[in-house]
Amino acid sequence: MAIIQNKTMKETVSILMTVYNGMPYLIEAVESTLSQTYKDYEFFIIDDASTDDSFVYLSKLKDSRIRLIKNVENLGQVKSLNKGLQLCRGTFVARLDQDDVNLPKRLEEQISFLKDNPNISLICSYEHTINSRGRKILDWKKNIENYGVFIAEIILGQCPVWHPSVMYRKKVVEKLGYYNTEYGPSEDYDLWTKFALNRYEAAIVPEFHLLQREHDARQSIISSDKQKHATFDVHKNIIYDLLGENSLNSCLSSFLLLKDDLCGKRLIGKHLKEIINYSVIFFKIIDKTKQLSDNERRLFKKTIIKRLGYGIYLSGKFNFLPNYLFTFIFYLLSPIYFLKLRKVLAFSYRKFREIKYLIYFHRLINSK
Repeated sequence: MAIIQNKTMKETVSILMTVYNGMPYLIEAVESTLSQTYKDYEFFIIDDASTDDSFVYLSKLKDSRIRLIKNVENLGQVKSLNKGLQLCRGTFVARLDQDDVNLPKRLEEQISFLKDNPNISLICSYEHTINSRGRKILDWKKNIENYGVFIAEIILGQCPVWHPSVMYRKKVVEKLGYYNTEYGPSEDYDLWTKFALNRYEAAIVPEFHLLQREHDARQSIISSDKQKHATFDVHKNIIYDLLGENSLNSCLSSFLLLKDDLCGKRLIGKHLKEIINYSVIFFKIIDKTKQLSDNERRLFKKTIIKRLGYGIYLSGKFNFLPNYLFTFIFYLLSPIYFLKLRKVLAFSYRKFREIKYLIYFHRLINSK
C-alpha cells in the first residue's frame, strides 16, 4: 500500500525516514521535520508494516511534502531504506530515525554546507543525546579535517559520521550501490566504507542539528551484538580488498578494532611483532592506493596514534629486541590495549561528559 502525493518540481533535498512501531516518539520526529526553516523538500516515510498506531497517525498528516508508503510485509530497516532511496528525487538525501528530533535549521544549514563545498559528498552535524523524556544528557562534537582522517577512522572500525544526522549526495550513493542488506544493523558503517574506499570526501557541519534519543527500545541497543559482528565482517572485507588473503587478516582486524584476537593467540612477543609489521604494510598500501597528500598522511597517522597509541608505529623499530622487551615497549606506548582497563576508562569518560547536564538540571531543580 502506498500513499504518495505527487509534486512536479525536483526538490533540492529528500528526507528519508523508516518507521516500525515508532510511537510515541514518532510524533516529535515528524513535527520537527515539518517545522524546518528550509521548506522546499520531500519527506519520504516508509512504514515497515507497523503493528502499533504509527501508520494511523502518519496517514492523517496533511502536508503536500509527505510521501507515505506502507510496506505490505515487514522488510527490515535496510531494505526499507533502499526502497526509499530509489524513490527519492532530491539532489541531497537527509536521514532521520523515528525517535530522533531535527533542530529547526538542520536542512537549511546542511544544504548550504554541501552547496558551498562541492568536493564533499557526505556530512553529518553535531548532536545532543536526549533521554526518553527528552532531557539532554550528552553532547557529540568532532571534526573530519580531511580525507586522511576519514579513511583512518574507517580502518579503525569507527563511524566517521553519525547516521542520525547524515546528509549525502544521492548520485554518489546510487553509484556505490545503496546500503548493503547483508550488513544490517551496521549498514551505515559499510556505506561510509564505500565512500572512503572510493575516495569521496566527508565532513561534519560544526552546528548542533539533531537530538538523538537514547532509550531501552532503540534498535542500536537491542541489536548491539549483531551490530558488532556486522562491523567486524565489513572491516575484514576492507583488509581483504587491500591486502588479499592472509592468515593474519582476522588478527589484524581484531587488532585495529581493539578486540580480543580471534586466532586464540595472546597479543605478545612474536605474534605481536607479526601483527604490527602487517599493520604497517596495510597503512602503506592505503597511502599508495589512495594517493594521500602530505597533510592527509600526517592527519591519517595522527588519527591512528590518537586511537591506538604510539606503539603501532614505534614498536616496529624495536624488532631486534627479545620478545618480552618488545612487548613491554608496545604496551608502554599503547596502554589502550589493556582492554579491560579501556572499558573502564571509556565508561568513566562518558560519565564525566554527562556531568555538564547533571549540574545544569540540579541547579534548575533547586531554583524552582
